[in-house]
Amino acid sequence: MSTQETTAAGNVNTKSKNKLVAGLTSIPIYVWNWVMLVPTLVCISSITYKLVSTKDVLLPYQAYVHYMPISLVLIMIYFWAINVGIMEYCGVKFPQIMGLSERYLRFSAIWMCTSLLAILMLSSLLVFFFVYEPVSPRRYIAYGVLGLLYLVYAILICSWGDFFYRSSRLYLIMRLQSSFTAKTVLFADALVGDILTSLTKVLSGLGCSIIEITKHTVVTSAWVDHNCGYNPIAVNVLQMLPHLWRMHQCIKKSIQDTDFREQFFNALKYLSTIIMIVFNLVYAIHPSKGWEVTWICFSALNSAYLFYWDIIHDWNMIGRTRNPELWPNKKFQLIKWVLYIWFILFDLGARVAWLYRLSSKANDARFALLAAVIELLRRSQWIYFRVEKEDRENASGRS
Repeated sequence: MSTQETTAAGNVNTKSKNKLVAGLTSIPIYVWNWVMLVPTLVCISSITYKLVSTKDVLLPYQAYVHYMPISLVLIMIYFWAINVGIMEYCGVKFPQIMGLSERYLRFSAIWMCTSLLAILMLSSLLVFFFVYEPVSPRRYIAYGVLGLLYLVYAILICSWGDFFYRSSRLYLIMRLQSSFTAKTVLFADALVGDILTSLTKVLSGLGCSIIEITKHTVVTSAWVDHNCGYNPIAVNVLQMLPHLWRMHQCIKKSIQDTDFREQFFNALKYLSTIIMIVFNLVYAIHPSKGWEVTWICFSALNSAYLFYWDIIHDWNMIGRTRNPELWPNKKFQLIKWVLYIWFILFDLGARVAWLYRLSSKANDARFALLAAVIELLRRSQWIYFRVEKEDRENASGRS
């Protein structure tokens, strides 16, 4: 074949690919969301069948340890998509606050991308269920499937290729990097830091998963608890890291801002959480009634402090109730107070969700996962009120 014929064939292939890409991208996003619902339901039904039919009682615990961190991250992204839709509806100017471009991902696009990642996770989990055997070399194949999932995620998110919403992926990477390295703490950096404090279960879960793979231990119900079985030091240290960094941000911001007092007490909030984790670690290493009572008392004080700061400082709920312009406005007084009471009570309930660990269900994977999801839902509603408060302060020129 001559050079001209080769070039012509290449141009035809390029045009065909461009037409294919243009045809796929012209399909509305909501259609893709419905299309992805089919493989999602197939994976869920297959996983459910395997769970019901399996005779290995430890298999669900094994899957929980390895796939719980990814599941929580995906749930948080789903909640963020809902937040974006609500903020757009209520007129909150979050793109300017977060430093987003005009082409930022809307609700439907975020939902579609997250659904794609969820399908990959469910497919990997399904293969893991059918391949894994605790005393067989097949478990290494299952671990390989898990590693492949993380590799695919890394390629999709970190690749510099012009696909899968490249600008939004680069913004996410840039914002994560900025929250750790920037000399000036912006509101977006602090918001990312606060979200990471609600994902401490993800960090401890990743540590627990690595420990299980490297030690080749048998996962039992004890691995579901707050200390990852009998490995409390590594897990509790991982849970401290986001709070340590957020406290560091508050100290740095207190030096930059004139309002030193508020940032100082905000830093104390994260310090109290770190002390609570330390008490939990000591109690895990030296279990005794005295250390248990100490941990419970300090956890209660920490929860009260965090709840107070959410309602009074982060949300300014008192000032919000007096503002008739905010949705729900004065035309929906009943709905307004019902929603406010719900948000306040839910925040309080989520702040004391750690009490489930005092019950006999502390090692139940369902309760542990539910407590983690409740915290993500609490953080999701916190994000809306916190961003809206920042938007109002920017509009009035107070920040």
